[in-house]
Amino acid sequence: MLRQSWVGLLNQYQAIRSLLLTARLQVRQTVNTAMVQTYWHIGRMIVEDEQGGQKRAAYGKQVLLELANALTQAR
Repeated sequence: MLRQSWVGLLNQYQAIRSLLLTARLQVRQTVNTAMVQTYWHIGRMIVEDEQGGQKRAAYGKQVLLELANALTQAR
């Protein structure tokens, strides 16, 4: 009787552990997807601003440096 109880407990533990691991994986994938999409949009915004409607950007501006400094200080 005690062995059956132990086996049942072990099975329940393994099922719960599997659920938690699956949930953690899904959360990690969701967060990674959101981060990639966010950084892609940020990059697109920067490129569009740098190019100002032109085919190529006019380099030499310090926009990226200023933007990086402002975002770093915003923490």
